[in-house]
Amino acid sequence: MAERHDVLVVGAGPAGLSATLFLRLSGRDLDVLALDRLQGERRSRYHRICGGGVSRRAFRGLDPIEPWGAMEEISRALLRWPGGVETEQTIDGHIIDRPRFLDELAVRCREEGAMLERGSVVSVVPDGDGYRARLYDGSELRARHIIGADGALSVVRRDLFGTRPWRIMAAERYLVEGDAEPGTLVFHMEQRYRGGYRWEFPCGGLVNTGFPRGTDSVEEYLDRGCRHIPFGGVGPVVEGDALLVGDAAAQANPVSYGGIRAALQAGRQAASAVAAGKPDLYRRWWERSRLSSPWYLKAHEAMSSWSDEDMRAAAAPFQGRSRALPLLRRLIEAPRDYHMYVAYGMALRDSW
Repeated sequence: MAERHDVLVVGAGPAGLSATLFLRLSGRDLDVLALDRLQGERRSRYHRICGGGVSRRAFRGLDPIEPWGAMEEISRALLRWPGGVETEQTIDGHIIDRPRFLDELAVRCREEGAMLERGSVVSVVPDGDGYRARLYDGSELRARHIIGADGALSVVRRDLFGTRPWRIMAAERYLVEGDAEPGTLVFHMEQRYRGGYRWEFPCGGLVNTGFPRGTDSVEEYLDRGCRHIPFGGVGPVVEGDALLVGDAAAQANPVSYGGIRAALQAGRQAASAVAAGKPDLYRRWWERSRLSSPWYLKAHEAMSSWSDEDMRAAAAPFQGRSRALPLLRRLIEAPRDYHMYVAYGMALRDSW
């Protein structure tokens, strides 16, 4: 007979571990098992492929989760646009060592009584009043509820929802020697990045840099990797007693591509809904959340089609300090830019 649990969490990244921890903290004494297909150095290497930027705001309402593994304090974002235009924004956050952060989060999950095991789920099917998951080793697990936190190629989403992310971007990440601008997230905005950007973040005395695959190159580096970032949503995030969180739900932001904040918050909200016996509460939260605002997709689609000159003209009113008259003139000449300004302002505040 298949092993039975109250909740099976498939995937143990930020979303899966957040859901696992808050399920155990819900007061319901739920039997929670979280599975992760990656272990050891393979797991660490996978999670290092990340910019690691997380705002202080991201941790509000997530106690006892903290920015464990913080390597750098971040106080500003610098956007470099075509034509020599630079715009600057005061922000407040951290660069975290993502593997260290997840290791600490896993410790907290175990301390609260959750089970974390290695396992690769290859199929999931409805089974009576719950679900049955078959693992790569041939074993099976049954659970009343299932939370899919299994990334861009989610098996839970494929088998129970039959949906795909609106878009998936392959991002290359490099660790290089050099002097990063202290406390600063630097973004290079150009047409060749196809609605994305090249980033340069401080990383413990080195520079963490990256871009959409095939749009740029790095000659010398200490470490490199590539991961797929799904964004733009997948449609429903709840189907019966199955829920999708994090990359499985394509919750990364379409403007900033930041996904850690959304993953942690979604994990908490999914856990709360499951513990209450009302999974649809999670759907309603996500649809109403600023994290899923349609403004972001509109901005991404527009930026993807812009030339370097379009970008320069749109950013010019914000060079240095925003100037009211040039901005008003720009909005009269190109009212389409309004949603871009709103989306980028929201992204700097809410998406990381």
